[in-house]
Amino acid sequence: MQRVHKLSLTVFFVFMSILSISLMSYTKSFAAEPESMSLAQFDEALANSKGQVVLVNFFATWCPPCKAEIPVLQRLFAKHPANKLKVIALSVDEETEEVLPFMQKLGAKYPIFLAQNDLSEKWNLYAIPRLLIFDKSGKLVKDHEGMMSEQELNSLVEKYLGQ
Repeated sequence: MQRVHKLSLTVFFVFMSILSISLMSYTKSFAAEPESMSLAQFDEALANSKGQVVLVNFFATWCPPCKAEIPVLQRLFAKHPANKLKVIALSVDEETEEVLPFMQKLGAKYPIFLAQNDLSEKWNLYAIPRLLIFDKSGKLVKDHEGMMSEQELNSLVEKYLGQ
């Protein structure tokens, strides 16, 4: 009887440990805010991306066209190897705790950052979504305000990947 009791307690504690670890990772993944990105960090990330086409997407959680564009960007991100295409999402949200859950709900698996003011100011950010495309040499080749069609975006990415 005592042996059964010890076994039951052991099973209970193992179960509770697994449950608490699962809940901690679940809470962490949905409660954490993305890291912020300054202009200097953006320039560094771009410099470290030579040889890759880079898509930079300025967005906000409250923006319907942004919400529609994120799955398109995810499909592109999933379609191309990371050493060929880099996608960076930059949130301009003021309420930052909703950014990661919003992006996770839409299935975004690419890097997500909070745009610092100097970054928004550098790009004269007045409208979202805003998509910047840099070619393999790091040169800005497309600066698009508003939602871009999936077909147009695919064509541009293929064009610059082929160069």
